[in-house]
Amino acid sequence: MKITNTNISSLLNKKKPATQEEQVAKQAQKWVAQTFYGTLLKQLRNSPFKSELFSGGRGAEAFGPMVDANIIDHLGKGTGKHLVHAVTKAIMNNAAKKAEPAAPKGGAHVSTIA
Repeated sequence: MKITNTNISSLLNKKKPATQEEQVAKQAQKWVAQTFYGTLLKQLRNSPFKSELFSGGRGAEAFGPMVDANIIDHLGKGTGKHLVHAVTKAIMNNAAKKAEPAAPKGGAHVSTIA
């Protein structure tokens, strides 16, 4: 087998496709992290007790939200697994209920032969 750049890149980039549940869990993890840690960091940045000595100046004002986003992602990966699991389970159960065909209303279905 001749080794080329395309062969190497295709081997390196082969990933197992994520299942729907894995995708939902990843999104739920982001929601949980943003809800809890995002709110906390926003309050810390707007705190009346922050010191100008440690403020970081204009750079911190300009890039603070980007740093917060990275911190939120990092913290979200390490904590809140139970809540993420509960949110994922609720979303998947809701999706399964919507996917089921509805039973006909008014009793048994009667077909007519013409």
